[in-house]
Amino acid sequence: MTRKIFIIVLFLAAGLSVKAQLYSYGLKAGLNYSYYHLSNQYVFYQTEGNGVGFHAGVYGRRYLEKFFIQADLNFTSGLKGKLFFRGNESEFNKSSISIPLIIGRSFYPGNIRVYSGLVPSFYFGEDNIQGFLQKQRLIAPGSYGSSPGLGYLMGSGIDFSKLTMDIRYEGNLLGGFYSEQRNPNIRTFHRFSNILLSLGYKLH
Repeated sequence: MTRKIFIIVLFLAAGLSVKAQLYSYGLKAGLNYSYYHLSNQYVFYQTEGNGVGFHAGVYGRRYLEKFFIQADLNFTSGLKGKLFFRGNESEFNKSSISIPLIIGRSFYPGNIRVYSGLVPSFYFGEDNIQGFLQKQRLIAPGSYGSSPGLGYLMGSGIDFSKLTMDIRYEGNLLGGFYSEQRNPNIRTFHRFSNILLSLGYKLH
């Protein structure tokens, strides 16, 4: 009887151990280096949009044997720079909230990861770009803007017990845009690209 109880407890413990390895979640934060680009189909704008900022967020990861899927919720600051056009300039300073959706693979002994995915983002903060474009008569007064963007990411990471370290590049597939109400087909796109270095802590 004692032997049967011991075997049952052993199997339950093994099952819980396997279950615990199926998913993890935690906190992360770090530095990011950003580049800003603005253009439309008629005019190319010179930009000075390199900025260093920070980011912080949470993540959840689900393991599927050697592969995994992951979702993050990140706040990113330091998306800043200057916009130049015909001797005139304007500064901007924006932040973003993004929800990266990731698929990747773990390598033996399981603590090295490579991954890629999509990054829906929403930009907000100080925005002098629209007023600057209107002042230069590049878009008409009353033009409207779209802040959300869709990007892609590629990265790698390594886990040390409860700690994680990641480096990733985020580029743009679709940026936000300013569009003229009188001619919505004329769009001025604005895009951010980021390099992020993160340190994380596993809560589970």
